[in-house]
Amino acid sequence: MKSRLFCFILLLSACYTLHAQISPESCNVAHSDSCWHFTFEYNTPDIPPSDGMLVVTHLCTPDTCISSTTRHYQGKRYNKRYIKRYGNAPRLSPTGWEACTISIPETAINDTVYGITYCEYYNRNGCSTSCDTLSICMPPVPSMSCHRAEPARSIADHIATEHPYVKNISHYTPLSKENAGQADITPSIVRYTTNSSKLNPAYLQNAESIEELMGIIEEVLSDSTTTIEAIQFVGYTSSDGSEDSNKGLGYARAKAIRDHIKKAHYLPDSIFEIADGGRSNHRSPARRMACCTGIYYNNTPDSTALALNEIIDELINNPKPDYRKMIDELKNHKNDPRVLNLQGVIEYHRHHRHAAEKAFRKAAEMGDEQALVNLNIIENEKKR
Repeated sequence: MKSRLFCFILLLSACYTLHAQISPESCNVAHSDSCWHFTFEYNTPDIPPSDGMLVVTHLCTPDTCISSTTRHYQGKRYNKRYIKRYGNAPRLSPTGWEACTISIPETAINDTVYGITYCEYYNRNGCSTSCDTLSICMPPVPSMSCHRAEPARSIADHIATEHPYVKNISHYTPLSKENAGQADITPSIVRYTTNSSKLNPAYLQNAESIEELMGIIEEVLSDSTTTIEAIQFVGYTSSDGSEDSNKGLGYARAKAIRDHIKKAHYLPDSIFEIADGGRSNHRSPARRMACCTGIYYNNTPDSTALALNEIIDELINNPKPDYRKMIDELKNHKNDPRVLNLQGVIEYHRHHRHAAEKAFRKAAEMGDEQALVNLNIIENEKKR
């Protein structure tokens, strides 16, 4: 607030007439050590020795104003006035070209920077003040890799690529008596002894099959972005024996594996669907079995991707985006390489090169390909 008031006072003082006007001619901009360095050049006028003039250069952004430590004066009588006012003598400057450099941390730079040359002029009529402003053009920002964010893949999405019975809810079909016999037989199969629906983990490869199934369910449940909508089990019988002797046996076998899963995960009954698949047409010698035909999951909306895409659209379509507001919004989404990459893009647009490089590097270490591209852009910029 104080800096803005200071800038306002400086600009207001322009209404006074300065007999020996001084204006900045140019400004050179350089960057190093997390700072921007601004070198101002201006031509000092020739004034009578009995008069005096003080020149101070300021660097102002919308949020801060920094004064140069280089102050100079002309006119011998102004020396006494200055010492009385400030307690020390400024540098006496001859007529001609002058230059001063002001350094400012890059984090203090916003999208607009102005150089202000503040002058006090003394003669026999008293003191008058003025200031001229020079709009400083920051170096252009190279095009950064900032494509729209794709929703992150859930654990279930990855598991589904290896296990055909793990399926997105979009592939769901309710299990019924009519379609149970046509359900796909999957690797997750539990075997039973003849005419039995008792689950025996020690029988054949049951232990491995049960462990695999339990592990998959546990992994999907551990992902906070995913919910399990349905788990289907179908029980089968062999072609041995009559239909009367096998009646209800397939259903009982499906129920046995379902009950075993429920004891471990305490899932509600509404999630499970079980059915009798009848006599198995599976070619394996052991046709007395129950299998999982579907673990159906649903991914919750990727709120981070939605938020990032809104910011990216604003960054692309708005010629004067509110960078600070964007950075504040990104603080709500942590530990995501997509967030870090976008943060780096925004910081580079704000001319915060060190902060941008830090964000890109961290995102690249987390495997973000866009961040790696942006890191290479920064490295190439340094070599120029």
